[in-house]
Amino acid sequence: MLQIASKAPPPAGSCLADARYPGFRGGVCRSPIRYRHRWHRDLLIQAALDPEIDAMEPAGMDVPGCVAFVVRQDFRRVLVVGVHDNSFSPEILAQQPAVLVLRATVLMEPFLSAARAVWATRHCPIAASDRVRILARLDQVPVAELHDLAALVRAPVDGVDTVLGMACSGELSITLSDGICPQTKVRRRRPLPAVEVGSSL
Repeated sequence: MLQIASKAPPPAGSCLADARYPGFRGGVCRSPIRYRHRWHRDLLIQAALDPEIDAMEPAGMDVPGCVAFVVRQDFRRVLVVGVHDNSFSPEILAQQPAVLVLRATVLMEPFLSAARAVWATRHCPIAASDRVRILARLDQVPVAELHDLAALVRAPVDGVDTVLGMACSGELSITLSDGICPQTKVRRRRPLPAVEVGSSL
């Protein structure tokens, strides 16, 4: 059994580790979330792109050998813990329900490659005029297909990269269950929920 999660300060030498493993930042992240391994980052990417997740935050606790963060779905908080396949389930002390996600689940295809491909567009420059046209279209229809929205983007910019980049920034949500294709469904994401005064994640 892994050690019980605690809010104790990180062990000595963690400053070097933090320098090697920067905090994850995404459109729905309120603040950077530290991670240690590539598959931890993949889990964070998949969560950041999940249409059902409204916000992500650091867990405020350490679960040894795991990556832990809190997500919000509507007004419900859930602790997500990424666990290596060969590890025993950790004992977790938390006020909110917890979900364990196995490394093998994170690395399943085609979802893994689709999420990585979307995240690769996160630094794509997005013209204000293209953003307005895309958002205006999604004000008219609740769901649009990727190729239709991409067609609204003016050359020479890549329309698909523009739409996917807006998903990375948290403006849009996409459905990646079937990978990336012309018919991929795109919606306008709900606004980031406000933090209640005195709340603790």
